[in-house]
Amino acid sequence: MIGLSLSYCVRDIINGEVKLEDVEKIIAGTYIDSPDALEEVLEKYSQTYWKADPLKGRAISLQLFKSGKVEQPRLERKPGFDISEGHWKQ
Repeated sequence: MIGLSLSYCVRDIINGEVKLEDVEKIIAGTYIDSPDALEEVLEKYSQTYWKADPLKGRAISLQLFKSGKVEQPRLERKPGFDISEGHWKQ
């Protein structure tokens, strides 16, 4: 599966709706260009999208980043994806 939103896709993984091993990649709408920026996003998402299990959300996100499964088009000055019709592609 290909995700189009870091926040929502990680939330789905936390909730058991999607298995982490089924995620090919996530094309995020984020602009994370430094360790500090990553920490800021993880902190914000932990308090909002991942409130049910913030530590698991952080761990999943870090695993996705470390394994190279997070793409950020905005870092290349490209637009993010419209997720109005869903945040997963199969």
